[in-house]
Amino acid sequence: MECSAITAFANFRKINHFQCFYSADNLDAEAWEPRTLANDADLETKDRIANIALSFAVELFR
Repeated sequence: MECSAITAFANFRKINHFQCFYSADNLDAEAWEPRTLANDADLETKDRIANIALSFAVELFR
Protein backbone atom coordinates (compact mmCIF):
# COMPACT_ATOMS: atom_id res chain seq x y z
CA MET A 1 0.00 0.00 0.00
CA GLU A 2 2.73 2.48 0.95
CA CYS A 3 4.77 1.49 -2.09
CA SER A 4 1.92 2.22 -4.46
CA ALA A 5 1.57 5.70 -2.97
CA ILE A 6 5.30 6.36 -3.37
CA THR A 7 5.16 5.08 -6.96
CA ALA A 8 2.18 7.30 -7.78
CA PHE A 9 3.91 10.33 -6.26
CA ALA A 10 7.18 9.63 -8.10
CA ASN A 11 5.36 9.15 -11.40
CA PHE A 12 3.39 12.35 -10.89
CA ARG A 13 6.55 14.33 -10.09
CA LYS A 14 8.53 12.49 -12.78
CA ILE A 15 11.29 11.49 -10.37
CA ASN A 16 13.20 8.24 -10.18
CA HIS A 17 12.58 5.98 -7.24
CA PHE A 18 13.56 2.50 -6.20
CA GLN A 19 11.82 0.17 -3.79
CA CYS A 20 13.24 -2.96 -2.24
CA PHE A 21 11.17 -5.47 -0.33
CA TYR A 22 12.98 -7.37 2.40
CA SER A 23 11.01 -9.98 4.26
CA ALA A 24 12.41 -11.51 7.39
CA ASP A 25 9.20 -12.36 9.19
CA ASN A 26 6.43 -14.83 8.44
CA LEU A 27 2.77 -13.85 8.29
CA ASP A 28 1.19 -17.05 6.96
CA ALA A 29 0.96 -18.89 10.30
CA GLU A 30 -1.63 -18.59 13.05
CA ALA A 31 0.84 -16.59 15.12
CA TRP A 32 3.31 -14.02 13.81
CA GLU A 33 6.83 -15.41 13.48
CA PRO A 34 9.37 -12.55 13.66
CA ARG A 35 12.27 -14.80 12.55
CA THR A 36 15.25 -12.46 12.20
CA LEU A 37 13.25 -9.26 11.75
CA ALA A 38 13.08 -8.33 15.42
CA ASN A 39 16.61 -9.19 16.52
CA ASP A 40 20.28 -8.73 15.73
CA ALA A 41 20.66 -12.15 14.09
CA ASP A 42 22.48 -12.27 10.76
CA LEU A 43 23.36 -8.56 10.75
CA GLU A 44 26.12 -9.13 8.21
CA THR A 45 23.66 -10.81 5.85
CA LYS A 46 21.11 -8.03 6.35
CA ASP A 47 23.78 -5.42 5.61
CA ARG A 48 24.85 -7.32 2.51
CA ILE A 49 21.27 -7.46 1.22
CA ALA A 50 20.83 -3.72 1.82
CA ASN A 51 24.10 -2.95 0.03
CA ILE A 52 23.10 -5.10 -2.95
CA ALA A 53 19.75 -3.30 -3.20
CA LEU A 54 21.41 0.11 -2.93
CA SER A 55 24.03 -0.81 -5.54
CA PHE A 56 21.28 -1.99 -7.88
CA ALA A 57 19.40 1.29 -7.46
CA VAL A 58 22.54 3.33 -8.16
CA GLU A 59 23.26 1.34 -11.33
CA LEU A 60 19.64 1.54 -12.45
CA PHE A 61 19.55 5.33 -12.40
CA ARG A 62 23.00 6.13 -13.81
